[in-house]
Amino acid sequence: MSILGRLKINNDLVMNNTRTALIALAILFVGSYAQANTLEDVIYKKDGSILRGTLIEQDFENKRYKIQLSGGSVFVVQEDEVTKISKEPSIQSLHPTASPKETITQYTPAYSNGLGPLNTKNTFFIGAFSHRRSQPYFDTGYTYNEAFRGTQFGFEHVVNENFAMVYTLEKAELREIVIEDESTDTDLYTSLPDEKASFLGKKVNANYSTNLYKNWRFYAGLGAYHNDYKKKSGDDALYGARFSLGMGYSWTRMQIMLRAGGDITNNEKDIEYSLFDFSLALGINF
Repeated sequence: MSILGRLKINNDLVMNNTRTALIALAILFVGSYAQANTLEDVIYKKDGSILRGTLIEQDFENKRYKIQLSGGSVFVVQEDEVTKISKEPSIQSLHPTASPKETITQYTPAYSNGLGPLNTKNTFFIGAFSHRRSQPYFDTGYTYNEAFRGTQFGFEHVVNENFAMVYTLEKAELREIVIEDESTDTDLYTSLPDEKASFLGKKVNANYSTNLYKNWRFYAGLGAYHNDYKKKSGDDALYGARFSLGMGYSWTRMQIMLRAGGDITNNEKDIEYSLFDFSLALGINF
């Protein structure tokens, strides 16, 4: 074979090898690019919630992260709320044949970890309730108290982890009359009521809580009330603004609540009334 023939064969081999190498590099590049596009940023929070999307800002000065979910929502997360941040295959890439509703969970709330209400925002509760209406006992320096006891029904709607609206209806009967010396905090006289009397209370409260999703909660709130008192000797009503304090514990589908509250203002001008409520209730999350 001539020298020119050998050069031609060698040149063909080089061209074939070069073409093969370029095709292999292209395949590797496309594969790497496709794999990169199927990855997403995942933020795991200490409260158990998970955020999946694209990390669009890392503010090291203010110690916070900003992540955008595929749906467009943007969440700001403080550094001290984060357990870890990782890059993982997207849920859709792991289940390409499934519908988005079945596979994509962009935001998993804290309560999905089984420690609190599971995908619930509402609670219906019922419990034991006591109500005391106090007023000055003539000019003796003592206090005249009407003690009502009965049942409380309520509904709570959770707006977010720290804020909820609470609506209650209370029905009770007058159980005893107590004359109290407030200076020494002692009961001077206790008796059964002379006449039958009933109480019907309606309240709405906006509560701010340390946590409304799981485990222990402690909260305080402000709201409005309307109380009706019915007696044979005459009916009357009190209404105005109120405060409430409480604590509770939530399981997956149930919670227990301890609440106390009183009036801030009332409509009575002639008598200096003071109101106090106390309840212990069991709730069902749904």
